[in-house]
Amino acid sequence: MINNRRLIEKDDAVVSLSLGGKLLSDPQLDKFFHLCQDQTVLAKGINPVVEHRDFVGDKFPLDTIGFSSRIIREPATVQASIDATAPSFGRNEISTKRVMLTVPVPFEIVEDNVEGKNFEDVVMEAATKQYYNDIEDLMFNGLGTGENGFLKIKAGLIAMLKADGGLQSYNTAGGTDFKATIFAAMLAALPNKWQANRQNITFLLSPKDAGLYEDSITTRSTDLGDEALQNGIKLRYKGIDVLPVPSIPDGTHLLALRRNAVLGWKRRVRVGKDVVSREDTLWVTITARPGWHYRTIEGFVLAWNKNV
Repeated sequence: MINNRRLIEKDDAVVSLSLGGKLLSDPQLDKFFHLCQDQTVLAKGINPVVEHRDFVGDKFPLDTIGFSSRIIREPATVQASIDATAPSFGRNEISTKRVMLTVPVPFEIVEDNVEGKNFEDVVMEAATKQYYNDIEDLMFNGLGTGENGFLKIKAGLIAMLKADGGLQSYNTAGGTDFKATIFAAMLAALPNKWQANRQNITFLLSPKDAGLYEDSITTRSTDLGDEALQNGIKLRYKGIDVLPVPSIPDGTHLLALRRNAVLGWKRRVRVGKDVVSREDTLWVTITARPGWHYRTIEGFVLAWNKNV
């Protein structure tokens, strides 16, 4: 991926994302995805596999490989053939969806801002980051149906997991005792093969729920409780990171294997600006085709109140 120094060394046509409705070139695509990924909670929390490539149609191909356990054997002798177990190979298809962000900017702001001639690029950079924040929100909370214009665009991970018959889940019944009950039950539901490396899994909670867990720590009469109360601490449960995610709804909690979620982009991103003189407005647009899925359902445990 292109870094910031190399971007600065490029000419203005490459640094700028304001292209008047043209497809981004490869260096500009690198900048687009660099701006998108680096500042999101999702990237820091479950570190999804983010791939962008060109493909025909709206389906992003995702190849998978799986191994069963206890498959090593002694080498075969001349008289005997080795008892070998082949891995399972599979191909899923991530359904992508064409989505657009539009930002109207009055020309009065364009002409009078302190950024001067760089203002359009400042707007474009901010719009790119907001575009990805919305994609992250939709990736978790999308429903793929309903009346809400945002949520009906595409089903998100939470809806996809609930619809998957292989999901490991836990019914919180509205409870909020993370320390003694919820986290323990979620961890117990995760297959043993994923529990061994606890640095490779993360609890994802809404900021409000993460605050409830933090409050349960601060009430302890220990040095850790005092530290959490006075200065705040990086939240963990038995060595597993507990991450507040703004796009996770209250009451829904996810235990996720890192690098299990896959966010795919069709490598054809259109960024542009349109001048509407009668409105005295500059319209900035970003259009792309993202999609998401997961490699294995075993890498997630979802907890929510199933009684409502």
